[in-house]
Amino acid sequence: MKKIMFTQLFAILLLSSLSQAEWREFTSVDGSKKVRAEVRGYDEASGMVALRLEGNRAINAPVSAFIEEDQAFIKKAAVTLLAGRNLWIEFLDEETEVSEKRNPTNGYRTVKKKSGYKMEMRNNSTAPFEGLTADYQIFYASYSNPSKDRTKSDKVKFASMDLPVMQPREEVIIETESINLTEITKLPLSECKGGS
Repeated sequence: MKKIMFTQLFAILLLSSLSQAEWREFTSVDGSKKVRAEVRGYDEASGMVALRLEGNRAINAPVSAFIEEDQAFIKKAAVTLLAGRNLWIEFLDEETEVSEKRNPTNGYRTVKKKSGYKMEMRNNSTAPFEGLTADYQIFYASYSNPSKDRTKSDKVKFASMDLPVMQPREEVIIETESINLTEITKLPLSECKGGS
């Protein structure tokens, strides 16, 4: 069978705050000092945070040296950094056929599908991951008149989801939203009107 229309599906997943560091102004507990920096690491056992200052200078400081709002930010940033280094993800195509229609008169078979992705994730660290959000994009193509006009337009679906809490060494499976797709193929001559 010759395919007349083929839809493409592709996804990109981005864990919020993992793709780029977030610069922030940190304030000392007594409010006398402020420093603009990004979190580069956090050791919960010692209570020390590694910060990179503008100008690429690095410092280590106790988390308790900062106001409560900054302490909460440091702890959340530490989880996203840890996840960025220790989160394993495998993408699996998920496609469900919703309906099929054969039209021997015009010689085409039309299949409606719901397509998306199932993602298997594993926390390879020794600390739990919680409070993570995944932003993702699914790229696909559509044709205005697939049986005659081969002009296609590329489309993107943007979506976001909160990831479940993942304990150390735990695996979870999550699914993206589905995209409604249509696939049109040419029927064999034996199934067409007047065919042999």
